[in-house]
Amino acid sequence: MDGMNSLANKYGCRIKNFMTTNFTLVDDAIFDMIEKYQINTQITIDGTKEIHDKRRITKAGTGTYNIILKNLERMQQREINENLSMRINIDENNINQAEEIIREVGKYSVDTYFGLLKHYNGLNDNYKGEFISQKLDNREKTIVYLNSIMRKYNHPVPEEFGKLAPCSMGIENKWHIDCHLNVYKCELAVNHEELKVGFLTISGEFIPNANFYKQITHSPEKMDKCVNCELLPLCGGGCTTEEYIKQGRKDANTDIPQCMCSKEGLIYYLKDYVKRLKNL
Repeated sequence: MDGMNSLANKYGCRIKNFMTTNFTLVDDAIFDMIEKYQINTQITIDGTKEIHDKRRITKAGTGTYNIILKNLERMQQREINENLSMRINIDENNINQAEEIIREVGKYSVDTYFGLLKHYNGLNDNYKGEFISQKLDNREKTIVYLNSIMRKYNHPVPEEFGKLAPCSMGIENKWHIDCHLNVYKCELAVNHEELKVGFLTISGEFIPNANFYKQITHSPEKMDKCVNCELLPLCGGGCTTEEYIKQGRKDANTDIPQCMCSKEGLIYYLKDYVKRLKNL
């Protein structure tokens, strides 16, 4: 951390630090580090204590829910929880407990949100029957329901409809570098070596490969399904790397659309939006 920050100061860069953790082995030294470097820390909760402790266990087989809550309280007491982001993982088994979960843990972070667990071919096939259906009409109604719970407990809703940011492949100053100095254009592509766009030499020189030129010019205009779609401005072709991984592909072709929106879903969102405006 000291090295990265000194390099940022040397070259006049602004650096942001992020960490994802199961929040079980944190101690005062880690809390000191979070405070010193203002590290944005994300943790995940898998449900109420009963469900979470069945899924998230220690090496000894005991649940981790109470350990996480204790550490959340410690972070709150140190007044550094403004750096905390909490994701509540939602699937078919705990969606009915969504309000109970956010009522129990939401008080520890203003940045608390729901995340729908998804099926990825070859990675989590054993659990594919437990994930929330990703059919557009069902997914959108689910998100509207979960957003209503977030509003009820005064948590900001991350997004209403569609995709709010452009694809990182086409952004010239966004890069992801792994511990082997392989370079990727998308964080989801990391560890999928066939998707790397080059590598860094020890001296810091970037050596691109053929993927670099394919991905830096990535555009939904290259995808036939997107070109004439009326909803293209809302999703920009979706997250093509996520779709690549979900399909279990290995061919390095990320020019595949991910339909994130539907006309029916847009109408459903708009009706919900108008209904909330009337209640203001």
